[in-house]
Amino acid sequence: MVIDAEAWEILRSKLSLEFAVNVVSVRVPFTKVTKEDGLRLLDVLSISKPDDDPFPGEDFEDGAHLPAAVQQCTGFNVAGDIVRHVGKELAVRCFVGHPRENPKEAGCRELISPVLAAAALLAGEVQMHAEYSVAGVEAHGTVDWVMNFKDFSVVVVEVSII
Repeated sequence: MVIDAEAWEILRSKLSLEFAVNVVSVRVPFTKVTKEDGLRLLDVLSISKPDDDPFPGEDFEDGAHLPAAVQQCTGFNVAGDIVRHVGKELAVRCFVGHPRENPKEAGCRELISPVLAAAALLAGEVQMHAEYSVAGVEAHGTVDWVMNFKDFSVVVVEVSII
């Protein structure tokens, strides 16, 4: 039997019904997911490298020209302009408030945000979203950043000053 919203209200008012709803979820907050659990969930546990291995990357080309749209919006002409700007931005942020004096999450974000934005800009076609809410079968919660590139997402769950 299906009861529409109007009939439900009439029935509820006449019977004085009270309900208790318990929500059972197998999901856990992102902060409770260990590195090993995350790698296992992504099915990359067997191919992950120890943290002390250097990440293989491409050589940075300081003089690489930026796309015309980026040049027009930012005034930066080459990749090196972005890197130098981020360095100055970080120096200013550290000068006005040393990171060790504000090791809380918001303070850490102040330092990592310019770096992530520059990385997204230099990589091209990467969209950056801060305070991104995620709800999935395995986990739920708000992540610090999500970097989207085509069908791939890189999730930054936590930042800290070490």
